[in-house]
Amino acid sequence: MPTTIPTTTSTTRPGSPSTGDAYFETDTKDYIIYDGSNWRTYESDEARYPEISNSLSAFFDGTDDSLSANDSSLSLQTDFSIACWFNRGSGVASWDALVSWGSASSGRYRAFGFSNTNRLTFNAFGMGYDNSGQILSNSIWYHGVLTLSGTGSSAVAKVYVNGNLDSTVTGFALLDYSTYGGHLFGRSTYGGSEYYNGHIDELGIWNSVLTATDVGSIYNSYSTSDAVNLNSVSDNLVAWYRMGDSSGDTDSGGGTPSNNDVIGTVVNASTVSGSGGSNANITGSNSTYSTTIS
Repeated sequence: MPTTIPTTTSTTRPGSPSTGDAYFETDTKDYIIYDGSNWRTYESDEARYPEISNSLSAFFDGTDDSLSANDSSLSLQTDFSIACWFNRGSGVASWDALVSWGSASSGRYRAFGFSNTNRLTFNAFGMGYDNSGQILSNSIWYHGVLTLSGTGSSAVAKVYVNGNLDSTVTGFALLDYSTYGGHLFGRSTYGGSEYYNGHIDELGIWNSVLTATDVGSIYNSYSTSDAVNLNSVSDNLVAWYRMGDSSGDTDSGGGTPSNNDVIGTVVNASTVSGSGGSNANITGSNSTYSTTIS
């Protein structure tokens, strides 16, 4: 019969422990044992999230394909995270976006996408971006994550590639936008002509900042043919677009998606109640479903 380990936190450890006392720290996710003189800490290798079958992705041709959502619950002003898999094709435009939103004006436009030197970045047009990350290759699957915390000149954006911190963007002043202009996936909302060429899959949006441990666990829990159940990562998941693999996803004719079908609706697969519900479903414009490629 399993034994439940007592819990504590790193700041509320027992003041008079006995030798052999053991606890699980809920804030650090570490296991601690008292050796008679000191607490011995055993760090978690990281969580392994449950997997689910994954067979389709969204494909964008770089010319006129995109997906769009118009739900103000996804406005993403601050303290949010975006994660997805992507496989970028050749002949792409500079500043093409995986996800873009906000207003088409300086400081009020946001994009999670690519710089003009093939680096994954957060772009706050007119206020700054980072170009220090690794140069990415075309036709290779990567896992990318953006987290943003803080507001105004105190905002901090972090970009992760394949589970590791790739760049940190600071020193820019984000301006709030009073009018939510919707989200575009695979296209820039600013100029409108910067279309993404390639695949996007398993895109999640959280209204909280994922930790580095969260990011590493998401990446390391994937296998070749399976995806991570993003509901297991954080209670603050507000949207999860499986790009053809979610119950309710349809092709343009309202049928069950299959390879090369034109995308109709990609439903929000999140089971989290409240913001980011069914109104956060996204619709396709010329984009197609594609068999997930390794």
